[in-house]
Amino acid sequence: MRNTKQDQQEDSLKRAMEFRKVIVLLLATVVLDNRCAATFTCPVDCRCRANMLSENSVQCIVGGWTSLPPGLDTTVRYLYVSGRPSNQNNFNSLDKTYFQTTPGLLAVTFTFSKIKTIQDGSFSSLNNLRDLDLSNNEIQGLSKNSFSGLSQLRTLDISGNKECQVDKSMFSTILNIEELNMGNMNLRKIPQGMFDSLTKLKVLKLHLNNIKKVRENLITGLPSLTSLDLNGNFLRGIPAEWKPNFKTMNQVHLSENPLQCNCQLLWLRELPRKFYSSSFDTSHIVCNGPDKVKYATFTNVPEEEFVCIPPKVVRCEKNVYSTELGDMIVIKCAYRGDPIPEIKWTRPDGFEIDGTETVKGRYEIFENGTLVINGITLADDGNWKVTAYNKTTSDEKDIQVKVIVTTTSTSTQPTTTLTTTKSTTTVSTTKPVAFTTLSSTKTPIELTENTPVVKPWITTPRDTEGGVHDKGEAVYSEVGINWGLLVAAAAGGATLVSVIFLLATCCKKKQENNDNNQVEPFELDIIK
Repeated sequence: MRNTKQDQQEDSLKRAMEFRKVIVLLLATVVLDNRCAATFTCPVDCRCRANMLSENSVQCIVGGWTSLPPGLDTTVRYLYVSGRPSNQNNFNSLDKTYFQTTPGLLAVTFTFSKIKTIQDGSFSSLNNLRDLDLSNNEIQGLSKNSFSGLSQLRTLDISGNKECQVDKSMFSTILNIEELNMGNMNLRKIPQGMFDSLTKLKVLKLHLNNIKKVRENLITGLPSLTSLDLNGNFLRGIPAEWKPNFKTMNQVHLSENPLQCNCQLLWLRELPRKFYSSSFDTSHIVCNGPDKVKYATFTNVPEEEFVCIPPKVVRCEKNVYSTELGDMIVIKCAYRGDPIPEIKWTRPDGFEIDGTETVKGRYEIFENGTLVINGITLADDGNWKVTAYNKTTSDEKDIQVKVIVTTTSTSTQPTTTLTTTKSTTTVSTTKPVAFTTLSSTKTPIELTENTPVVKPWITTPRDTEGGVHDKGEAVYSEVGINWGLLVAAAAGGATLVSVIFLLATCCKKKQENNDNNQVEPFELDIIK
């Protein structure tokens, strides 16, 4: 009996002690809540909640904010600020000042907030941040230092930033990230080596990015990857190098891609049957080609139908292109093959252009293989080679490019100069003068009985046998002095020459009379 009463007393005592503990905890909760309420005031239009450790979470979803809500302090651990598609926030830019009063944040969400720029080091004070959501903003670019300081970051969501220019080293400072969402960013292609440092990455989302091709090593260096989302892109094939990764993954989403069910995709059929379950959503994959299996469900196409057609350069628009130095040319060719072959061009010196990059904008390869050469140089002169290839075979064709180098020369029209000298009158040709000059000396003319009648010569171009003129060679023309002076007087229009012409005519007439009448020449009378 004593033992029974004693046991009952002990049980009552234990229950009393437990009740006291509950009361103490309740009182502590009330005290902490009151203490929190006394030190932190929830911003207007926001909802706030505090836990037992006085850690506050703030949620502001009404939209219209142009900066962080006022009153945030060191007790805030979770900050959620989001607008709506119809009523967005307008933050414009993030910098270090945004988080000066909230260094203890563990999670930050800024969505529909029209963030355009993120200055380097904006998050450098948030050493404990684990989750960052910047989705559905207008971020224009992300650099190597955009996320510096976030050494503890585990999840990052930048999806919906459709005009964002990404740097391939932008993740080099967040090596511990496990989940990355880059969906709906209109990336088109993934920079080489972008994910190489993310060895702890488990979830990668790249859906709705208009990606047409993925590199063979895109995920091969991600040993921890368990989920991959490539839905809604323009992929025509999946690299066979991904097969080891797929064997260890739980989810792969490939639907809504124009996949070609050819020999290069057959490896996917070789995976264990479990990969055809909904987790790999292959039941929703529809073949976009070849024509024989177009629109057929991937799992329903017989293996013997997964065939390939070798690449072929069918023809080119021209075999020879002639162009001048500095000009632009466009070289078009037609190709065939399944899968659609890759195209590369080889310059005469062996330099290869495969379309992954341009050389200072000089060379561009369009998706259809068309080559554009801007600013032709002598390095482009010679035989080019275009190659259509896939992983197993190739075909090529030579194209000749002739670069024309033109030299400019300045030519002047020959001009005629009439010069009257002491004893003779000549018509001569000079090259450098651009106009006709008529000049005369002031030396008086002495005419004697022995003064000969001068027959003028005219310098004219003479045709050679090859049809080319030998400029400057004199060709003498038997022209009487009267007619020569008359032409010179008419062309020059000089009064002096006209006087000389009249004197010469009179002299000639008088000389004839003297010869007949034996009279002293009239010219001598004039001179005297």
